[in-house]
Amino acid sequence: MDVQSIVRRSNDFLGHQVEVEGLFVMKGGIGYLVDTNQDTECRLLAIHVSVMDLKPMLLAQVPALGGGKYLYCVPARLLGTLRASSHADFPCSIDSLRSFDVEVDGARFSVTDRSAPMP
Repeated sequence: MDVQSIVRRSNDFLGHQVEVEGLFVMKGGIGYLVDTNQDTECRLLAIHVSVMDLKPMLLAQVPALGGGKYLYCVPARLLGTLRASSHADFPCSIDSLRSFDVEVDGARFSVTDRSAPMP
């Protein structure tokens, strides 16, 4: 499902598992999903990715973009639980990720939370 479909109907999905595709953006240590490059600066159109230590986790597993204002601005697909956002700039957030896949320069990466206990 795309980001805007989830944001528009976020109350219907709160507490439920959702799969969302879009652009994963990391700016200033904050990670979020948007639908298009034009939406990267509008957090009201975004889903906050609420994962502890997200930045170091990503840097350890995925090459970052260099020389721009975004550490990441790459295609992604996430599967997790939609929540009301505790971050005032975002309408909702996704946590309890079951999968987090990104694509950088044509290479795909499955990001894993290595601090989480193994099932």
